[in-house]
Amino acid sequence: MYLGEEPTEPVRITIIDYDETHLQEEETQTVAACVPFIDTETVTWIQIEGIHEIPIIKEIGECFRVDPLLLEDMMSPTQLPKIEVTKK
Repeated sequence: MYLGEEPTEPVRITIIDYDETHLQEEETQTVAACVPFIDTETVTWIQIEGIHEIPIIKEIGECFRVDPLLLEDMMSPTQLPKIEVTKK
C-alpha cells in the first residue's frame, strides 16, 4: 500500500547504463525495458520516480528479486533512500 499523498504524476523509469567507454540513458514506461540490463558487465542505475503504482513496484520486486520488506519501504515516502549492491 502506498503511504504518501494522492499521486498526480505518472511513474517515470530512467535507465542509466555505463562503463569506462560508454553512457546510455533512456526513459521508459515499463519494467520489461530494464530486463536486458540485468546480466551485463556494465553498471546500471534504474531510477524510479513515482512509487505510487503498486503493480509496477511488485513487478520490479519480482524482476530484480527485491526483498518484500524493501519494497514496503519503497512505498513509504518518509523512508530515506537506500541502495543495494549485488555481486555477479
